[in-house]
Amino acid sequence: MALVFHPVWAQSTEINNPDEGISAQFGKVLEVLKAQVGIFLADLQTRSASLLGLTISSFRLASTTCPVSDTATTSSCIPTPPPPPPSPPNAPSNVNAYQLGYAPPSASVIVTWQDNSNNESGFRVERSINGVTFVQIALVSSNTIFYQNSSVSPGSQYYYRVRAYNNAGYSTYSNVATVLVAPITPANFSANAVSSSQINLNWQDTSLNESGFRLQRKIGAGAIAPLAFTPPNTTAYIDAGLVSSTLYTYYLSSFVTATSTATSSLIAYSPSVVASATTTSSASSTIPTPPTNLNATASSSVLVTLTWTDNSNNELGFKVERRFGIASTTPFFQIATTTANVTVYPDGGVTASTTYSYRVRAFNVVGNSAYSNTAIVTTP
Repeated sequence: MALVFHPVWAQSTEINNPDEGISAQFGKVLEVLKAQVGIFLADLQTRSASLLGLTISSFRLASTTCPVSDTATTSSCIPTPPPPPPSPPNAPSNVNAYQLGYAPPSASVIVTWQDNSNNESGFRVERSINGVTFVQIALVSSNTIFYQNSSVSPGSQYYYRVRAYNNAGYSTYSNVATVLVAPITPANFSANAVSSSQINLNWQDTSLNESGFRLQRKIGAGAIAPLAFTPPNTTAYIDAGLVSSTLYTYYLSSFVTATSTATSSLIAYSPSVVASATTTSSASSTIPTPPTNLNATASSSVLVTLTWTDNSNNELGFKVERRFGIASTTPFFQIATTTANVTVYPDGGVTASTTYSYRVRAFNVVGNSAYSNTAIVTTP
C-alpha cells in the first residue's frame, strides 16, 4: 500500500517571508505540519478501511482513556482493560458448637466461627445428623460470627459447617463441628435408708434415648466421687455396705454417648438431681424388743383404749391387731400402725356389748418383734 505525502510545506512561500519575525514563521511551520498530518491520516483511513473493513473511529471505541476530541492518532491512547470479576469470599474457620440450656424447649446449640473475609454478603449454616448429608438451616448477614440453633432434640448428635457467599459465589466449607445434646434430666429422685448399712435409690426415667445413668456420692461433708453407671431404662439402685449413722448425698444424671466411631469419645450429661439419706444406727439392724403390759379398757360402748409398755429403742412403730371374741380359731386383723415411741391407741371401731381381743407388736426395717400379751375387753 503506497501512501501519498502532499508537499504543502514546500509549496508555501510565506514561510520564508523575511519581513516576518521568527515566532510568526515558526507558527506557520506548525500549521503546515498539521495539514500534512491530516492529509496523511485521511489517506491512511481510506486505504485501511478498504483492506480491513475497519475505521479509525471504530478502533477508538475500545479506548476508555482517549478524550472525545482526540483523532485517535496519539500513540499514548491505549485501551483500558475491563476490571477483574469479583472473587468469592474466604472460607470461615474455627467452627465450634456447644449446648445452651437443657430442659425443652429451652435447649439449643450455639454455633460460632471466625470470619476470614471482608467481601462476603453473608454466611450459610448447614447441619447434618450423620456427618455426611448436610442441609442448610440458616442464612445470616455479613460479619456475623455465631448462630443459635433452637430446633434440637435431647439425646441427639448434630454436625455443623459454615461457608461465606457473595455475588461471585460461595467460599469453600469450614471445618465440621459436632455436639451431643444431653438427654432429659431424671425426675423424682429419692434416697431411703433401709438399715444401718444400706440406702435404696429410686427415680423416674424421663428420657427416651439415654445411654444410661451416672450416680455420684458424697459421704458426710466429703468430696463428690463416682459411684456407678447404670444401663438405660434403670429406675433404682441399692447402695450397700455403708457406715451406720452417716449422711450420704447422691447425685444422679442421665447421659448419652456419640453414635459414630469417629466421635465415640463424646459423652453428654444432663444436669444432676440430688437426694440424701442418713443410715440408721447399728441398733436398728436388729428386730425390736416386743412390747409388754398390754391393757384394753372400754371407755364407752363405741370406744376401747389400749395402753402398753415400749421396751425397744429401735422400733419404727407398732402394729395393733384385733379379733372378735376369744376363740383361738378366730383370726386377728391388723387395724392400725403407729409411729415409734407410742404407747396408747384409741379404737373407735367397736360396737356395744361385744367382746374383743387385742395384741400389739413393734417393727423396724429388719422385721417385726414378737407379740405382746393378749388383752380382752367387752364393751358395755
